[in-house]
Amino acid sequence: MSYAPPRSSKMTTKPGISFITFTSSLRARRLLGAGLAAYLALHLGACSDDAATESADPSASGAAGERAEDTSPAGNDAGGGGAGGQAAVAVGPIAVLTRVCSPETCQHYLNAFDELPDDAQIDRTLGAESGNTQGVVFGNAAYIFDRDDNSVTRWTIDDDSKLQAGATVSFQAAGVTDACAICNAFGDATHAYMVDSGGGVIVTWNPTTMEIVAVQDLPEDILTRNGLPAGFAWPKVVAGRAYMAASWMDYDTNEVYGSAAVATFDATVDEPEVSVIEDDRCGVSSSVTPFADEAGNVYVVGDWSSGLAQIGTATPAPNPACLLRINAGDAKFDPDYYVDLLEAAGARALYGGYGMAGGTQMLLNYWPVGDEPPTAAAIAADPYAYFAFNGFRYAVLDLATRTTVEVSAIPPAGAGNNTPLALDGVNLIQVYPEGNMSREVGADLFAISPEGDATKGLAAGPNADFEMIGRLR
Repeated sequence: MSYAPPRSSKMTTKPGISFITFTSSLRARRLLGAGLAAYLALHLGACSDDAATESADPSASGAAGERAEDTSPAGNDAGGGGAGGQAAVAVGPIAVLTRVCSPETCQHYLNAFDELPDDAQIDRTLGAESGNTQGVVFGNAAYIFDRDDNSVTRWTIDDDSKLQAGATVSFQAAGVTDACAICNAFGDATHAYMVDSGGGVIVTWNPTTMEIVAVQDLPEDILTRNGLPAGFAWPKVVAGRAYMAASWMDYDTNEVYGSAAVATFDATVDEPEVSVIEDDRCGVSSSVTPFADEAGNVYVVGDWSSGLAQIGTATPAPNPACLLRINAGDAKFDPDYYVDLLEAAGARALYGGYGMAGGTQMLLNYWPVGDEPPTAAAIAADPYAYFAFNGFRYAVLDLATRTTVEVSAIPPAGAGNNTPLALDGVNLIQVYPEGNMSREVGADLFAISPEGDATKGLAAGPNADFEMIGRLR
């Protein structure tokens, strides 16, 4: 089925990718301070032994040290883990990609650290500058995706904590129209996949040799639904298989195809067959990365365009945001598994969600039921009035008990970047205290524990935010 919110030309996103991720307006984040470093050290001790065991398993590591079962977008090394879900061992240097924006443009800076800096500051003069980029940490390298020239460059960090630029692979001749990091899935040391629904291609490339392995057309029957173009993003690789949030929408009319869905394929072969699994019990998987539990079950969220279609449109979505499950080894959603995320959180709309290490909990970012939704008049005046709300809350949802614990240390805040961030198995979120993606103040960075505790790491400062953080291994 299709769902059509009011027409508007204000949306600045690519199809299938979150509005907040792709907008060029300012947010802010910097790097993590001493308080967050202490928090990470405290909360990693209990899981270090399990994580070391998983990392040492040769079936989970490639020749270059990449772990096929623990990959996710934007350099995150948590977010529900892989089939094991344990937090990673805190060894190896840390790479950080930050963005500094003016109203006209943004520049990105890649910095390297042995450990988090004690003064919680980033000296961008020591970083490598780039333009319209995104990044992922995978194995022993940081990969910087240039969305203007459709290429990826491999960066490493030497023993003196100096960044070293390596080889670059270009996707221009392969028909890729947008080489975005969150459209790329890393499978193993020799297999990565640029999935470009806009260009209609999937490009297999080798992240060790930085060479293209194969170029295939995506199946025609997954590129459209009811005449709406597809968007595939937010990859998660579980037990050697990639899962990407799949949605179909028209950003000129805001019409969406009302099903939760994932695109999936074997992430260990040169020429994978891409298929789609979908379910209409909730709609539009656009802003939440799939995640897995320790048994290898994969969880998918239908978030209704970050909640915009839930309460931010003249004709509300027909059902609530929900969590669905694909059981390990299956190629369909479990018909008996369903979590109404709005009921669980006491919410009117789900803005974002993040799997937590182990895959037994979720961190939810939502519009509380106690706050009134946008009025019809407000929506008529601005179809994106929903995103101006300054009262989004966080809560940790236990998937077994269906109960939540509010992250009370974080005050109500405005809409922010949906890109999941994590370091050493700890979820990191950015909170925008001055409202909707403030240009002047920016975000505060918090580490979130499974118990719902929040430790503030840093106020990002004006005109800057995080694009990526990850530990090279």
